Amino acid sequence: MSVRSVELNLFPKEPWERGAIGQLLTWVLSVGRYVVVFTEAIVISAFLYRFGLDRSLTDLRASVKNKQAQVTSFGDLESSFRLIQAKLDLVKSVTDQPRVATALTILGKMMPTDAVLTNVTINQKQVVIEGVVASQT
Repeated sequence: MSVRSVELNLFPKEPWERGAIGQLLTWVLSVGRYVVVFTEAIVISAFLYRFGLDRSLTDLRASVKNKQAQVTSFGDLESSFRLIQAKLDLVKSVTDQPRVATALTILGKMMPTDAVLTNVTINQKQVVIEGVVASQT
């Protein structure tokens, strides 16, 4: 004896469900579920990815604050360095100038005793000496 299978349909199909609109509606509803699930998966993954981005943003802000503090701390060092550099430039310009005292000492030893200097000009390139001598011998 074989058992007969009985088919019991509690939801009989309406006539419009068998037509093109019914089949299209059935297809849209079945595919729509997958679209909704796929969209939810994208939204959840974007939400979770945002946590990683927030963490990166927090790390970057902390790094920027740290580097700003370092730059600020070097500000005093930089200003003192610039001040020392300006002083060194001044010292270099003074040491590069001709030695006036040495030149006048040598000139005084070479001059006759009755000579009087009226003007002495010393540049980087030349020395101009003007004076008066009482005798021309």
